[in-house]
Amino acid sequence: MGVTLGDTDNRDGLATDALKALADERRLAVLRMLSQANELCACRLLERLDISQPTLSHHMALLVSAGLVSAERHGRWTHYRLRRERVAQLAAALGGLCGAGAAGQDETEPAAARKTLYLVGGPMGVGKSTVCRELNRMLPRSVLLDGDWCWQADPFQVTPETKALVLDNVCHALGNFLRCGAYENVVFGWVMHERAIVEEILARLPIAECGARVRWVSLVASEEELRGRIERDVDAGLREADAVKRALAYLPLYRELGSELVDTTGRSPREVAELVTGVAHKGR
Repeated sequence: MGVTLGDTDNRDGLATDALKALADERRLAVLRMLSQANELCACRLLERLDISQPTLSHHMALLVSAGLVSAERHGRWTHYRLRRERVAQLAAALGGLCGAGAAGQDETEPAAARKTLYLVGGPMGVGKSTVCRELNRMLPRSVLLDGDWCWQADPFQVTPETKALVLDNVCHALGNFLRCGAYENVVFGWVMHERAIVEEILARLPIAECGARVRWVSLVASEEELRGRIERDVDAGLREADAVKRALAYLPLYRELGSELVDTTGRSPREVAELVTGVAHKGR
């Protein structure tokens, strides 16, 4: 299994296997190619690198093991994708090494590398909005963006055009917040039930440019707890009757993403927010 954003054994993000994986010109070439494509087949990599299949397999195994690349078999060929959020985390961690100890830097000045982006996902009813508001209050120099605010339309339409539109709105706003020197912590709450959504967002953000750390957390709850919360919302007229079924269907997806999991069962928004900041501060 590759290193994930929440790997507690590598709290500063500088895993030795990832650094070793970068210490080869061919593996660096692979990462550059994958950074310019959504996905590449092994056959295309063989063509571009002009190496043998066993040699390519060796290099790709190291990149996958280091958590920098993901692999998926399609027929006779393996297809590879860059794990952009892991690369961004590694870049931010390397940038942090020249923060407080950089020559000529006034240690009383705030370090740009300490900027943190919190990605808080989870199914409807799990408490994302209230927890994110708590984070906004608790964290210094923080700003909050709720993904649903970028998509409050009537009628609500989910089409390829509207999905692309809302993602563009989200990335534009987050990018501006990250670049703004007024904010140290940027909190973003959205459903984010697919890894591809997070990877797309991170690929379009100035993570390395801003020296930002990425903390990706998914809020979960027991089925009983989640059902009870949503049923109360339905009774109060806040949600449609089918919300229970949809939320419970989404719940198992978060355990497969590789994000940090924070269980909200029996906890107040404040308690959950404290757990989220505790997770985040492991890397500080």
